[in-house]
Amino acid sequence: MAVSDRVKSGPEKAPHRSLWKALGLTDEDIAALRAQDKVEDAEGEYVIEDKTRDAIRANVSCFEYAEKGKLFNELSRIVMGKYAARVLEQYSDILKFLLPEIEPCIGFDQHSVHHDFDVWTHICKSVGYAVPELPVRFAMLFHDLGKPDCCAIDSRGRGHFKGHGERGRLIAERIMRRLEFPAALSE
Repeated sequence: MAVSDRVKSGPEKAPHRSLWKALGLTDEDIAALRAQDKVEDAEGEYVIEDKTRDAIRANVSCFEYAEKGKLFNELSRIVMGKYAARVLEQYSDILKFLLPEIEPCIGFDQHSVHHDFDVWTHICKSVGYAVPELPVRFAMLFHDLGKPDCCAIDSRGRGHFKGHGERGRLIAERIMRRLEFPAALSE
């Protein structure tokens, strides 16, 4: 099987293709960016070349012009992918243009003995560990987005996030309206 055949087999083999598609790039555009020239790492996962990654990052403003349905479809492919957690973490600097609501979570310390990771890393890992069902994966993606807004540090320096679930629900509703999620999924 040729490398290009493996790359085209889905987000498990080439998770960045979803990002390119969400940016509105056609297969010809991707080919022009040398998307087929992947390097296989030690785990058998394909990684994007630096030059191609830089080209995508330089064009993230295209999210503004992409079809909402296409953005939803590609985001769905990302969260359902075998490497969802890694892709969400690795491409957060791109995803924040599609989902600006994630930016406050990136690097946000939870100040908790119960959480070893910042809010965004916690969200990414939660998505990756969740059962591969679209409503569950999106619930995991959206639930903790309200944590930065609800954070209170007690006298012992511990973080508490009272009301973050409700705040996350409101943020999720806004995202789902903006990206035109199917009604059955947004209920």
